[in-house]
Amino acid sequence: MILSGKQRQAVECLDNCLVVACPGSGKTRVLVNKVDHIIGLEPEAKILIVSFTSDSAKEIRTRVIDAIGESNSRLVASGTFHSVSLSQLRQGAAFTGSVIGDGLTKQYVERALIESKLSKIPLEEAMAFLENAKMNPDYDPHQDEHGRLYVAYTKLTERNNVIDFTDMLARTVRLMRLGELAPKSCKYLMIDESQDMDEMQYAWACEHIKAGSKFTVVGDDDQSIYKFRRALGYAGMQRFVDNFDANLITLDTNYRCRDEILTAAAKLIVKNKTRVDKALFAQRGKGGEVEVMLFADAGTEAMYATQLITKLSEGTPVRPPLKYKAKLEDGTYVEKEYVYQVGIKDDEWAILVRNNYQLKVLASAMRAKGIPIIYSGKDIWSDTPVCLAISLLDSLASKGKKTGFDAALHFAGIDHVSLDILHERYPNFRDIFFDNATIANSFSTDIADTINELGKWVAIWSKVIDRKKDDRISGVIRGVFDWFMKQMDANSCGSKDKYHKQLGMLVNASKILSSLEGSIFDRLFTVTSDVPPLDKKTKEKNKEKDTDGIFGAITLGTLHSSKGLEFDNVWLLSMSDGVIPDIKQENLDDESQEEERRLFYVGMTRAKNRLIISAVGEVSSFVNEIEVPIKDMTELNLNEAIPGKGKSGEKSQKNVSGEQDEH
Repeated sequence: MILSGKQRQAVECLDNCLVVACPGSGKTRVLVNKVDHIIGLEPEAKILIVSFTSDSAKEIRTRVIDAIGESNSRLVASGTFHSVSLSQLRQGAAFTGSVIGDGLTKQYVERALIESKLSKIPLEEAMAFLENAKMNPDYDPHQDEHGRLYVAYTKLTERNNVIDFTDMLARTVRLMRLGELAPKSCKYLMIDESQDMDEMQYAWACEHIKAGSKFTVVGDDDQSIYKFRRALGYAGMQRFVDNFDANLITLDTNYRCRDEILTAAAKLIVKNKTRVDKALFAQRGKGGEVEVMLFADAGTEAMYATQLITKLSEGTPVRPPLKYKAKLEDGTYVEKEYVYQVGIKDDEWAILVRNNYQLKVLASAMRAKGIPIIYSGKDIWSDTPVCLAISLLDSLASKGKKTGFDAALHFAGIDHVSLDILHERYPNFRDIFFDNATIANSFSTDIADTINELGKWVAIWSKVIDRKKDDRISGVIRGVFDWFMKQMDANSCGSKDKYHKQLGMLVNASKILSSLEGSIFDRLFTVTSDVPPLDKKTKEKNKEKDTDGIFGAITLGTLHSSKGLEFDNVWLLSMSDGVIPDIKQENLDDESQEEERRLFYVGMTRAKNRLIISAVGEVSSFVNEIEVPIKDMTELNLNEAIPGKGKSGEKSQKNVSGEQDEH
């Protein structure tokens, strides 16, 4: 690919420069070409490239070596701020010991609390205090009432010749400022993702610039989403212009997104006031799709996403079954096989949320439908009270098992003493539901009524199960989950918030389980099997065997985790009011609201061809800013919804304003 005019300008600028690179603008390519350009002009010039993760540092170095050749690799060093700082300390003989992890760090903090006579301060509070102090390059312990804790901790670590992760950078900067440690030797310093720099990282860069290094810092203020990690964002990038007279070069051409996606994203981000002004341009032109949908609940949203992606993926080869070992109740293992039902291409889909817990329902629905996903979090089947409903279904179908009945009765309020008596009197625990007279004479009215009420339903559900008609099983499942819902109240859950969360989990689990086919055993096996998750490492292994990228998986992740990635299709799930922004807008200051808007922008600009945004209840205020019609899916019947065909594909949808929207 030929460099654009602005890319060429950034490559050929040998003075200090700040490159503001919009999403998908080829910033890594610019850095690689710049290294090649410099070595072509100055064959002995030393270059240092600093990034924020070891993976990105390795990727940049690999691409640089491919460009300049192995023979010139000695001229280029790369790493993260922390790895480069550690190498400085070791090369300067300022540190020869070992790096300690969280466990030993806590121990040293506990000792420092005692030595500084500040043991009344809680451990977590002390650790947070030290973290803040070590990330402030101008921190003076002598001007702080708790500074003696910092002094005690520093003495302990230095005496024992150890260093923690945060202190790698802090000690390096401190020694460079004192003139006791030389900056890394490099004529040209390049820093990637500069919007993520904090005060200590900026101070580290300044020491190198003062020593004579010419810098190129690359970043995008619109993608600064780590305020909680003290990232300086726009303000930090602007310092390079104000303090070092850096040339400002803006890469505003996006080579990733279709115009429809980038236009919507641009309408959003322009609302931010503290940013570098840039006119975004989509080099790929038109041909993309942006949709916004509003659902009544998270279960329907997740199931519809599952149905739609399944439909859109028809014809894609399905990856082979996954063989694994499952642990049985007796501790032994048995060979199992998980059969995938849907084919997904590599990097074809990503579904992103604001917070990890929002993925539980979706991951559960997709695994139940045999869709390959890259997701390492938990699903809803182990959550209380969903697991109790699962246990009751298992006991209903197993005949001999009593665990589910016991758990259900305890959930309904029957105490342990009464349950012990019941177990002693009824070896076949199911018999308690058919001995009403004895139960009534032996227990209080409340306990007897609870047992008899559940017993009535056990009799009905058992008859349906005994008929072995799989088409009626869904009714039993809904009935069991409904029974658990009726036993709940806010008081028993501890709070209204916990009550609503647990109620929602029951509703969503019921929808997913009743949408499956087969017997209760078949369905429970599908959702509760301990199937090893696919992950990025699995994906890389597959790439080695699958050069065409056929056997991919849907990436499930957060907006934060998606930074730097791209996919053909992106679904931003549950982008609801109160979720993003993460609290009600009226309680958000301007700085925090702009951070949340940037986070939404990052998610949008991961999409190459199709972007779907959905919400539950009420859409985020950010959705209104992109000016895309909202499809009202709150009355969607999942049993009738066949995406792309039939009724749901033929009828027009009403948008939120009540107007008709062509479908």
